[in-house]
Amino acid sequence: MPEAHRMKEENQTKDIAPFRESLTEAGLNSQDIYALKKNPDLLVRFYPFDFKDSPAAGLEKFRRGMRVLEELRDQYGIAIPRLRHVAGSENGEKGVYTVVDRIYGENLKEAPAELLEQGHRALDQMFERFARYYSDVYRNGGDYWYEFGLKQIMYGHRKEETADRPYLVDVDPLYQTYDPQNPRQGYGSMA
Repeated sequence: MPEAHRMKEENQTKDIAPFRESLTEAGLNSQDIYALKKNPDLLVRFYPFDFKDSPAAGLEKFRRGMRVLEELRDQYGIAIPRLRHVAGSENGEKGVYTVVDRIYGENLKEAPAELLEQGHRALDQMFERFARYYSDVYRNGGDYWYEFGLKQIMYGHRKEETADRPYLVDVDPLYQTYDPQNPRQGYGSMA
């Protein structure tokens, strides 16, 4: 658990910024995803900035990674949980906390066959959108999301939704850059 949020273990009585409540284990198969204690429908993850060049360069890498996710959502229609960002620090590192809606459902990597059959039209449509996205990147170049895999996708819904659909839930601000003129010289980044 993040050091700044071990309030009970350290007998601290005040909340630590940037949140007014403590974080708790999210109950997911990840050691670095937490939930707000009073609102477990919101998940929180900390991304330290890469300050190898400068703080501004670290922030720009984070923003570029977020733009890649926004492009998937806005231009290709791939469902992504709502993203909110809060600046902060953890264990002495500066970075951004990303807060997202929890998706209730099944991870595609572990989903039963009946669920895949039930949602096959929506899943086919999502995979077609990913194919178009990667084809466009291959043709035009630019930053792209490179962590594609079934474990990054859930078939489910947010708390206020009633219908299930596929969601891209791995919203790490990771990207690589592809240059069609120099295809072997791609580079990537994590905020």
